[in-house]
Amino acid sequence: MLSQPAPTGNFSDQFDNAIESKRDSDFRQSLQSLEKEIKLRYGEYENFNRHLELVKEITRSLPEFEALASCYTSTLKVSLLKDLQSRLDDKFRIAGYEKPKSIRCPYCQIHIARRWDHFLPSSKYPDFFLYPPNLIYVCEVCNSDIKKNGLVCHPRSTLSPYHDDISAVSLLQCDVQVADEISVSFSICDDVVDGYIAQIARRHFDSYRLNDKFIAESGSKLADLMREHSFARSIIGRPMTQPELTELITGHLDQVGTTLTGPNHWEYSLWTALSGCVALLGFLENRYANL
Repeated sequence: MLSQPAPTGNFSDQFDNAIESKRDSDFRQSLQSLEKEIKLRYGEYENFNRHLELVKEITRSLPEFEALASCYTSTLKVSLLKDLQSRLDDKFRIAGYEKPKSIRCPYCQIHIARRWDHFLPSSKYPDFFLYPPNLIYVCEVCNSDIKKNGLVCHPRSTLSPYHDDISAVSLLQCDVQVADEISVSFSICDDVVDGYIAQIARRHFDSYRLNDKFIAESGSKLADLMREHSFARSIIGRPMTQPELTELITGHLDQVGTTLTGPNHWEYSLWTALSGCVALLGFLENRYANL
């Protein structure tokens, strides 16, 4: 549920290079016969970029399908992916995001992205096999979930980090409850964007089991907050005031805002909710008194 900078450029040349790389004359001839159609398909992809589940599967004869499915030599594939990785790294550097080599998966926000996922699956859309706007840099866990569950279908249940831009709205929200312990839960606030995107976001949230994942990840952040409060109390030697706690939480919120990608990251939502929790200070003070 994170937005990422989309690849840009003229991608038709890549298909031309794939044709030239084939030594098998039959494969090359099959690809040449498809060249005009493939480039039209690239245009179709761009026209449907916010409704990619409506892009129809390619219907071709078996030889042509096989030629498309295997049109990239391993050397060409590695070269193109390295180029795409470099472009992605540059865009993150320019945007001032976290170090490119530790880019978080845009689907789950939890794990480090390590694999290129075909948003429209290559088994059904071989014409977009190495079309950069169809390649999303994701973690191994989400990549596996997609393969098992087919999450890019109609109705679509995966947000595209390139085309479903939610970076300007707070779609993800966190609720904090304080009793004997601090408990948190996450949900989708679906009245801040149009209904189409809200429905996909809700299905994405449920399909990737994000509430459970975000709750699990939040445990370490809550433990950090309690340790920081205890340390501050031991230094100042008196109860912490609400403005002092707010300043402590705001420091975390500012750090998240400058190192992650927008308001829909679970950490941003967590610290925002904690900053507005009026019962939090009393809980922390009671906990410190009972240490």
